[in-house]
Amino acid sequence: MSESVDELEQQWKASGTDADEASYLRACVRAGRLPQVMLQLAAHLGHPAARMVFGGSAPPESADLGKWVAGFDRYGKEALVRAAIAAARYPLPLWELKRPNDRLPQSALDAAEGWVLNQDEAHVSAAEKAGESVANADRSGDGEADDAQQLAGQTFDADMGVHIAADMAAEAAHLAGDMGEAEDVAQAVQTAEVILGISRKGAAGELLKGTIRDAICSELVPWALGYGDPIRERQTS
Repeated sequence: MSESVDELEQQWKASGTDADEASYLRACVRAGRLPQVMLQLAAHLGHPAARMVFGGSAPPESADLGKWVAGFDRYGKEALVRAAIAAARYPLPLWELKRPNDRLPQSALDAAEGWVLNQDEAHVSAAEKAGESVANADRSGDGEADDAQQLAGQTFDADMGVHIAADMAAEAAHLAGDMGEAEDVAQAVQTAEVILGISRKGAAGELLKGTIRDAICSELVPWALGYGDPIRERQTS
């Protein structure tokens, strides 16, 4: 007799091994508890057990951050918006360092997360407006980022962090508001990673933990596999 899903879950939690988690995930798919596409998304995110399930047919790994982010589009709008939100949350500490009393990017992300949890026209409209608000405020501010290649050799300036935080929040809200494209988010993330790579080498580096890719994975893997939803936890806490 084959082991039940619950028994496989207990076995995985007891051992903590990728192999036991892969067995549990296979059983979840067979039992209809986990959609195949969500397991594929987890494999795209690089989750070891999910990739183990697919073996040689797992989604190709990509070291190119922009292409990797653009790849979320094949898993639907929600997956892409969630990735954009996670990426945008990463530089928020730099905004808060420079403008501690200004919640504009956070408001845009709240609107994007509101769409994720509701997915109705009212929240599409709210996200669109919030995205425009933060984008317009950023354009009128003093923090303008040039092309990533030009910035790569410069010393990090706090205004760069302000611009990146605002730009990323606007992209996430625009996407939720049906104003953005996967390619726009991918380019914004790619540019942000280059610029923020500079900040991680300086004094502001203490505020940035890991990388943008890490931030996206830590937010999307639990949701994809049904282990938890960081967005719902934030919005209902």
